[in-house]
Amino acid sequence: MSTTYGLGTHFLEVDFNNMPRLNKFLFVGEFFGIIGIAIAKTSFCVTLLRLCTQMWHRVSVWVCIVTVNLVMWICALTFFIGCDPIEKKFDYSVQGTCWDTSWIVKFAVFAGGKSCLSGYG
Repeated sequence: MSTTYGLGTHFLEVDFNNMPRLNKFLFVGEFFGIIGIAIAKTSFCVTLLRLCTQMWHRVSVWVCIVTVNLVMWICALTFFIGCDPIEKKFDYSVQGTCWDTSWIVKFAVFAGGKSCLSGYG
């Protein structure tokens, strides 16, 4: 849907009146993308559970399942709780407040360097 409003076209060709709708559909797509990652990783871990023969293997796989789902669902939910009102997230003309996201960049530099910074400028 975002591509129908100009996502992927050259910056000079984008109709800026469509930006709120473009960002809204992109925002919803990112949410479902993160949830899709969590579901895909969980399904692979369930396959691994069927192959595990020792208890510590099963515990390790369950730790991965819980950790991945916890982190991914929290990341997905921050899309909806990061701004007040939520419209501020995709329409910059709306008055409101959003969380300071500079901590994401600081944590990414601490945790893994440049490879963690993709998508955050």
